[in-house]
Amino acid sequence: MFRKVLTLTAIVLVFAASHLKAEQISCSWVGGAWGQWETASNWSPAIVPENGASTFAVTIDAGSGKVQVQLQYNHTIDTLSCRGDEVQFEVAGLTPVTLTLEDPCYAPLTDGGELEIVGWGLEIFEIRGNVANSNGGLMDFWGGKVDGNLVNPAGATIEVNGQLGIEGDCQNAGLVIVAPYHDFDVDQSLSNTGKIRIIGGGCGVGEVLVNDTEGEITGFGVLYGGERLTNAGTIRATGGNLAAATGAEGVFQNEGTLANAAMSLLNVSHLHLLHYGSWVPSDVNNTGTVEVNAGGGVAFDCNLVNEANGVIELLGGTLAATCKLEQVQP
Repeated sequence: MFRKVLTLTAIVLVFAASHLKAEQISCSWVGGAWGQWETASNWSPAIVPENGASTFAVTIDAGSGKVQVQLQYNHTIDTLSCRGDEVQFEVAGLTPVTLTLEDPCYAPLTDGGELEIVGWGLEIFEIRGNVANSNGGLMDFWGGKVDGNLVNPAGATIEVNGQLGIEGDCQNAGLVIVAPYHDFDVDQSLSNTGKIRIIGGGCGVGEVLVNDTEGEITGFGVLYGGERLTNAGTIRATGGNLAAATGAEGVFQNEGTLANAAMSLLNVSHLHLLHYGSWVPSDVNNTGTVEVNAGGGVAFDCNLVNEANGVIELLGGTLAATCKLEQVQP
């Protein structure tokens, strides 16, 4: 009996030890304006941040200058906080690098300063975990991928200057700017209550894109909602041609304002793919406003169904529906 009690006690102690939380170490960058993550002397305490027997809460403070941190290998930490004027992460060479953030909370990566990610392509630099910007913060992505959710609060800015992929959901209450020839791709859903400016690039969502009542999406390029695109705010073509579309079997619903600025065209596409491979036009239902301004137009490469409470304002521009324009009577 005594031996059984000892054995049971040992098992309980081993089980308890295995569930003890590892000690978290606060680790700060002291490597100056440029250095490698893997160099222990660049950190205080002088140990390379890498979760194991201990875990790490990492702070990089650039002060009034700029700090460039180069990564050669994959690393896992609890949290990352970038402070000061500008912190830049870059990959040494072309071997893909992943920085994993194990804390599931949305602790902001920035503290009112600028965080620049130099990825040069979707697969070169990946942040695995949930990522959040902060009020007054600027996150500048020159490529890369976030394998998690992305939150951009009011007063924060994200600049997309390369191919940026978000594997989870995105909530934007601030400003997102998509540069020419680059894409901001969200795998699941995008909820926009802020502003998205597309300057010759693309904003694509795999599942649901909701532009809420306060949301504004403007510019020229491509706007895509795979399964559903619901506009309760404003989508306005400015500076050229803005193509807004959904995927096969998707739903396009306008409850807000679809509009064009002068010298601009808003092109709305909504097609369904039949089982034998041909495309047929589907309906875009308007319960909001279609605003057609002089010097440009709004064109529907589909059926436009203007519901009884929908408004079409012809203000000197051209309204076109390549298939059918239907007015629903009250």
